Amino acid sequence: MNPIQALLNEFVDKGLCHGCNVLVTKDGEEAFYGQAGVRHHLSRIPFSRDTLMYMYSMTKVVNAVAALTLYEKGAFTLDTPISKYIPEFADTPVCIEENGEAKLVKAKRQLTFRDIFTMTSGIPYPFGGTSVVAQAVDGYYQKAYDELCDGACAGTPVTALSFAKKVASCPLMFQPGQTWLYGLSSDVMGGLICAITGKGLYEYYKEAIFDKLSMEDTFFRLPDEKRSRIAKRYRVDKDGLKPTDDAQSVIGMTDNPTFEAGGAGLISTVDDYTRFALALMHGGEGVIRPDTVALMTGDKLNLEQKKGFNWLSERGFTYGLTVRIRQGGQPSDYNEGAGAFGWNGACGTSLRIDPQRGVTTVFGVQRMPAQHELFLPQLTHAVADHLGFKE
Repeated sequence: MNPIQALLNEFVDKGLCHGCNVLVTKDGEEAFYGQAGVRHHLSRIPFSRDTLMYMYSMTKVVNAVAALTLYEKGAFTLDTPISKYIPEFADTPVCIEENGEAKLVKAKRQLTFRDIFTMTSGIPYPFGGTSVVAQAVDGYYQKAYDELCDGACAGTPVTALSFAKKVASCPLMFQPGQTWLYGLSSDVMGGLICAITGKGLYEYYKEAIFDKLSMEDTFFRLPDEKRSRIAKRYRVDKDGLKPTDDAQSVIGMTDNPTFEAGGAGLISTVDDYTRFALALMHGGEGVIRPDTVALMTGDKLNLEQKKGFNWLSERGFTYGLTVRIRQGGQPSDYNEGAGAFGWNGACGTSLRIDPQRGVTTVFGVQRMPAQHELFLPQLTHAVADHLGFKE
């Protein structure tokens, strides 16, 4: 049996997921498509290539490319302060710990587009830290979230821009540029895109990317006529996979009826995301310039910032403009060429682009926590085996 198909079957047979699929291309041509299991454990509909999935943080790469189209138009440089477009960020303070207590201090400089692109802004994903600073900052975010939710209940739309402005009211976890920290930077970038263009986030994505690449199955809101194609999301607990419709427990506010989350909001298919992957593989063909792709996929972290980019799942990688990048000569659990880049989603999906080998891989699954280490290293080895690449 094909090694990739055998692996997909194994994922389902071991109970790691109810269904999954993958689309691999080599030199711009489809090299393998495979699927296993079902979209929903009750319906028994196969997890097919038209299955729609919540892509969560794979949205970040689309969001970054959309922002880079504006970079190409001269709207900003990497060192432009973001307060140029969202003035509320001009005075965002920094939270520090002093004598065991949280204290707000003035930022040494304003946040820039570089800070936002590279996740060195100090803007966290809140509601999870245990330190004095994290708990203090969480309090500000809880207040901001409550105000947004209260406004939404009262009929005030939560937009990418209004969300970014609320983030500006919360202190940073550290001085701008100090280290790498995964967080809401891409959601802020979504607000910046809207502030620059005067358009909604999906409206601009569609204009700048989706229409150009014929991505007709990618959107923030699931159209009624396509609802039957969506895969069920599952949570993993001690008793196995449990279906969930609780979007708040899955990823915060991404299912709010008006909020278009630049960091986590898109729904798509493996085919549509492969169209996007191929465009980037081919130097941004039809969307952004080759030199902009090179800028995006170059190492952007200094040694101090890399201390924060210490996830075991990203061993052997560094970070560019909102993408991980495989470093040559570094040990890694993944069988990919130097310069391979992309990102993953919180429900297990993965976007992988390997220019050195001419390979794109888009993996689909819907479970949380994703536990990418149970799927993706093995998948890259199976893809390499199928295509004849050695370690």
